[in-house]
Amino acid sequence: MIVHIQLWSYLKDLAGAERLDLDLPEGASIRDALNRLYADCPKLEPMRESTMTAIDLEYCGPER
Repeated sequence: MIVHIQLWSYLKDLAGAERLDLDLPEGASIRDALNRLYADCPKLEPMRESTMTAIDLEYCGPER
């Protein structure tokens, strides 16, 4: 499945892009997506602990 990652503020600056697309296996969690994101874009890694996540404007944790 293709997951569209929208980056805001400082994360956008670090990644050099406002939006990234990740190809993940069906049923992947937010944690899976974040792990892949940080692997693909290591400049974002220092922000791991302070990054908030949402799906369709609803904040949610990495287990979802």
